[in-house]
Amino acid sequence: YICFRPLNMVAGLFIQQFHQTINGPTTLNIANTLVSVKRSILFTFLVQIPALLFGVVAGVFLTRTIGAAGTGSLGVFQADIDFFVLVLSLSLTNAFIYYIPGNKLPLNELLSLGLWIATGGTVLLIGILALTHAAGGEAFLYTPGFNQLKYDLFLLGGFLITVFNSFAIAILQGFRNFKRVNQVTLINSLLNLSAFGGIYAAKKAGIFNPDFDLILVITFGILCLNMLLWVYHLKKVLPPDFRFTNKFSPQTRTIGRFVLLAYLSNVFNFLNYRFDIWVINYYCKPESLGYYLKAVNLAQMLWLVSNPLATVLAPYLSQTDDSAGTKDFVTRISRLNFTVVLGCAAVMFLLADFIFPFLYGADFSAAAAPFKVIVFGIFCTCITKIFATYIFSRGKVIYNLWATVVALVATIILDLILIPEMGIMGAAVTSVVAYFLVLLVVMFFIVRNFGFGLRNYFFVKWSDIERLKLIFKGK
Repeated sequence: YICFRPLNMVAGLFIQQFHQTINGPTTLNIANTLVSVKRSILFTFLVQIPALLFGVVAGVFLTRTIGAAGTGSLGVFQADIDFFVLVLSLSLTNAFIYYIPGNKLPLNELLSLGLWIATGGTVLLIGILALTHAAGGEAFLYTPGFNQLKYDLFLLGGFLITVFNSFAIAILQGFRNFKRVNQVTLINSLLNLSAFGGIYAAKKAGIFNPDFDLILVITFGILCLNMLLWVYHLKKVLPPDFRFTNKFSPQTRTIGRFVLLAYLSNVFNFLNYRFDIWVINYYCKPESLGYYLKAVNLAQMLWLVSNPLATVLAPYLSQTDDSAGTKDFVTRISRLNFTVVLGCAAVMFLLADFIFPFLYGADFSAAAAPFKVIVFGIFCTCITKIFATYIFSRGKVIYNLWATVVALVATIILDLILIPEMGIMGAAVTSVVAYFLVLLVVMFFIVRNFGFGLRNYFFVKWSDIERLKLIFKGK
């Protein structure tokens, strides 16, 4: 995976050159772009590889420190935070990525809208937590034994900071400032490695035995430091005269339909990915949930190929027309994405029985079987991401919404049937079915509604490799 990581960013930089080319740059601009490409390739190579390594090693230290049950409990906390961030922030990050490129809407109005939504979401979350305790529904939010006020405070604080951090990332992506995102990613991975590596070393040395609450405190502290880094970088990219406002023009008010459709699509898609966590938490032991989460997390490493491509594609495609050249370019990216992901998935499948006990301990051998199933589902999501991003860039998020609705219906029905009978293997089977359905529906709309037609979207052609060679040579 380390060897393939620079390829992701090469394709991303290819997108930057493509964007300038279709908008008619001068010869000097092309030359400057190619110089920037070479520098960025080196910078990305130096940043992304250690960030990936540090993240993996930090996860190993954390898992070996808190065990399978602790991993399951922490996973539920993270799922809760992610869910509330998605639902209560109305997925406004999509609007930042779509509207900031090209100054489609006034920046101060767009970010002020984000501030109001974040404030309202915080108030709503406080009310939800109060109602949950009043109705005795803690089992829906936490694993058994985690119903004290301190865990509510962690959930609320994690929500606030995660909302801000997600907004900051989306704003920087909207400005196409991926270099700053990479920098903070590297620093954050170092913080995680230092913190959890130190805790694990202290435990092994017998200095002290860290409990779950300490892990939560450290996690929250890293989130806070991460937020300060985003504040620093936002101050660098926002205009010096930027001010929040409480007045919104009619133009800004028109984003409601776009935001609503993207919001519903993201919520349904999130439930496709995370609904099984709550069902497993209800029917199975925390240890089983811990095994399942590690299987999912390792399979999602395939996103290290498709996520950077989709991230860079979104703001750039939002500024292009719907020409044959754009479609051809997206097709080339899809072929590159599919071929690399397929190779990675095959290697991961073959090494699964070795990887889990080696990284996390002998107990986690139980995660290998569900992993071998889940990896097929994650493979489908990697293919989907490129075309779903194209649909998003055309402003037709209703098609992505339909895909996630179909998959969510299958997810809910199959999870409730299979998990009580098959445990985490039932969740794995459900995931594969749901992710494959999303791929089928998205491809249906791509072929029927966007005129892509039937062509090779999957296997790299020699002409694609030759074009990458030309980019490297500066031609």
